[in-house]
Amino acid sequence: SDILPFAMKFPDGTSSRAMKRGTLALSSDYLLPDVLIVPDFDCTLISVSKLLKQTGCIAIFTAHCVSYRTVSRGL
Repeated sequence: SDILPFAMKFPDGTSSRAMKRGTLALSSDYLLPDVLIVPDFDCTLISVSKLLKQTGCIAIFTAHCVSYRTVSRGL
C-alpha cells in the first residue's frame, strides 16, 4: 500500500526513500507483514529484531550463515 514517502539514511552515508508498505513472503509458510518497500534497492533487507519479535524465534549466527529456531515454551 502507498505510504507517505520518507527518507531512510544508512551507515555508509547514502539514503533512499521508502515508498510503499507491504508483505514479504519468507517461505510458503510464513509471510512477514508490514515491511517497507524501497524501489532503489537491488536486495532485500530484513530487520532481524522485527522478524524475531513477530515469529517468536531465536537467531543463531555463525561466520558463514544464520539459522532461525522456534523456542520451546518449556525452556
